Amino acid sequence: MAGVLDEIIVAIDLGTTFSSIAYVDEHGEPKIIEVDGGKTVPSVVLFNEDGSVTVGQKALNQALIKSHRVVQWIKQSMGEPDYVRVIYDSDNEESQYDEKGQSIERKGKKYSPQQISAEILKKLVHAAERELGRPVKKAIITCPAWFTDLPRKHTEEAGVLAGLDVKKIVNEPTAAAFYYGLDKLKHGDLLCAYDFGGGTFDCSIIQFNDDKLEHLSSHGHATLGGHNLNQAFVENVAKLLTDKFGENPLLEPEAENQLYEACERAKRNFRYADTQSVACAFRGRGAEVEVTAGQFDEWTEPMVDVTMDYTQKALDKLNDEETRKKIVKRLSDPGRVTWNDIDSVLLVGGSTRLNQVKKKLRLLTGKEPIETGMEDVMVALGAAVLTKVVVKMGKGKRAKLFRPQLDDITPHALGVLARDEHGELFNRVIIREGSKIPTEQTDDKSFEIVNSEHFDMPVMQGSDEDYRLCTLDKTYRFKCLPGTTTGARLAVTFAYDESNKIQVKAIDIRSGRGMQCTEIPFQIPQTQQATSAVDICFVVDATGSMAGCIEGVKTGIKDFCGELTMKDFDYRLALIEYRDRIIDEPTKKYDWTDDVEKFRTWVGALTADGGGDEPESALDGMAVGARMPARDQAARVMVLITDASCHDPDYGQLTSAAVAGLLKTAGIKLFAIAPRLPVYERLTRETGGELNDFNENFRVGYVDPHAFSRVLGDVGFAVRDALLRARRTS
Repeated sequence: MAGVLDEIIVAIDLGTTFSSIAYVDEHGEPKIIEVDGGKTVPSVVLFNEDGSVTVGQKALNQALIKSHRVVQWIKQSMGEPDYVRVIYDSDNEESQYDEKGQSIERKGKKYSPQQISAEILKKLVHAAERELGRPVKKAIITCPAWFTDLPRKHTEEAGVLAGLDVKKIVNEPTAAAFYYGLDKLKHGDLLCAYDFGGGTFDCSIIQFNDDKLEHLSSHGHATLGGHNLNQAFVENVAKLLTDKFGENPLLEPEAENQLYEACERAKRNFRYADTQSVACAFRGRGAEVEVTAGQFDEWTEPMVDVTMDYTQKALDKLNDEETRKKIVKRLSDPGRVTWNDIDSVLLVGGSTRLNQVKKKLRLLTGKEPIETGMEDVMVALGAAVLTKVVVKMGKGKRAKLFRPQLDDITPHALGVLARDEHGELFNRVIIREGSKIPTEQTDDKSFEIVNSEHFDMPVMQGSDEDYRLCTLDKTYRFKCLPGTTTGARLAVTFAYDESNKIQVKAIDIRSGRGMQCTEIPFQIPQTQQATSAVDICFVVDATGSMAGCIEGVKTGIKDFCGELTMKDFDYRLALIEYRDRIIDEPTKKYDWTDDVEKFRTWVGALTADGGGDEPESALDGMAVGARMPARDQAARVMVLITDASCHDPDYGQLTSAAVAGLLKTAGIKLFAIAPRLPVYERLTRETGGELNDFNENFRVGYVDPHAFSRVLGDVGFAVRDALLRARRTS
């Protein structure tokens, strides 16, 4: 076995809640490297006041008392270009004021998800170097199979910032399946890897073909994991504690962090006892409630059901004609792949320990899920297998060496923004979902120069023809060569590399020369845009009842705003943030802007706190928005987002009739994402808008950011249709 360790390539599972690192030892065996005495390390980063950084359990221990300096769950923000975490230089509150008592700007440093993740990677690499006694410079890093291009690139960037040469980004369920399948599966076996981790979910179906693994299908959710289950648990326990405290303990950050830890312990202990006590201190008082495993299952069932739906979708994708041709074994039904054809269902990730998960998987698949006891580290071990020649136990337990092979696929189609014969924009798929990677396609017939300075190529991921339902990646801007004229044709090559990252290149056909490329945010080329003005005002409920929803709401609004750059109309944006006027919580107004990035900053600063019990001051918020001056000739739209009803007129607020009058006088269409109550039905009906039922679309206390984006997308379609109708009648 000499030479096996000549080149160290470590494998890193960069997880949402825990991370781990592995390698292949001198005997060809994959091994976990312990970090701080454990096989995994908490993915938690503490930025100390002296400039040093602490990662792992010590950082997690400080989360309660230094929440302003501790970052958790950063993986769920990978791929968010606008995300920054500001860490201030000093904890001293007095430093916010000068000697005259005047407010001054606090100094601090901004950290991106890549920079924060790099600190976790440095911690893992340092442990590996200490264990192996040599520098570690090369790594494979895993990520969810359902990650799109940008979070994959952010993962690679984090590795580079940590000083690593990232050889490849590997899908997590694929890696886990490789580790399990080394000695357990035979030629033609189909394995379903159900990977439910701390912050992401993937289901991949994989075929074993001797020493080669073939990834056949995937489906998943990039921001749904055990952390989200914990949040739902915390929010519901907080409601029980509210009866004891008289106030919701989530209004106080220290109590919220304490309650999160207590609920996490209770969740783990449900494996041993069906009833657990959860205690919390809030504003100098203590209280305790008993919760049952049945309550936990009830509160989290909607999210677990989402994973079951996605698992079924992964199976259904095997019935694509091209994919079904790849299957080696004889199917029980020659015309269709069913769960009868799946040989094993493998549990991966800490959230698969939940009894509810295993029970629902049995019902869905008809099979007993496989528990290995290695759910937390299987991904890192499997990725390590892909780094080296390893040992496999053959028939009769005879050891043999082999180099594993992986036929991976892209879980997302790759398309470009195009126009049909009627001039309507659509997604023209270039590389289909499920294509083996690496892959590339060249189109030398469809693209020609319309601007002698540059050529813009908007690219997206997804199979839907409606581009607004796809993940909008970016626009590749190619600089035209000297002497290029309008009408010159281009040959554009689209590719997925081995890490499922997008590559786009263009060649000027006339000269045969490549064109210099820069990447900019996704947008429709200006030459394709028409003009129609619209002023859109968001009115957002920021009371405490929205605490569990606000992050999903913020993500949805940001996604909606990103799509505005693609709409064929001129726009301005405003934001109204309301709480509870009755208890002297004033409404905040952010006036009109056409700067999407500025507006996203406003949205990013939204917090949900304050307010009493239902109802809230939605009417006041809408009135403030209705009174804001708008442009002549601009259509006006208001989007109300709330989980509560309005205050009664007895409190002195405006009546719904008065607000309806204000909205109609200003020519505003109201689109509400709110409970289906008479007041909202009346306001949307009388203004010609629409009501999307908050309670039908979202479970109370949790808003799936992607589901919220879809609902806002429906609002966007309605806005666009209204503008098109107005344009046709003008």
